[in-house]
Amino acid sequence: MLPLPVLEQAQSDLLNYQGSGSSVMEMSHRGKEFTHIINKAEADLRQLLSIPDNYEVPFSDLLSCMSEAWRRLECCRHIPIWLQPIGMDRAGGDQT
Repeated sequence: MLPLPVLEQAQSDLLNYQGSGSSVMEMSHRGKEFTHIINKAEADLRQLLSIPDNYEVPFSDLLSCMSEAWRRLECCRHIPIWLQPIGMDRAGGDQT
C-alpha cells in the first residue's frame, strides 16, 4: 500500500494539479503543465529502467491505443516499441 501522504497528494492533484486550477485529466496535452509532467515521466522511466537516449519512450492513453499497440507488436516482430532504437521502422529494419 502507498503511504498516506502519497495518496493525499494524488487526491489533491486529481482536482487541482499543483495549483494549476485544473486536474491532469482536464489539461491539454500541449499545455505547459502537461509537457512538464510527460518530460518528468520519461526522465524517470529512463533512469529506473536504464533506457538509453537512442531508444524512444512513447506515451499514449491506454484505451485508444490497445489495438495500435497490438498491431505494432505484430509488425515489429514481437519487439516492444519502447525497446526499439530510434530510427527503426515498424518492420524491424533500419530507416536508411
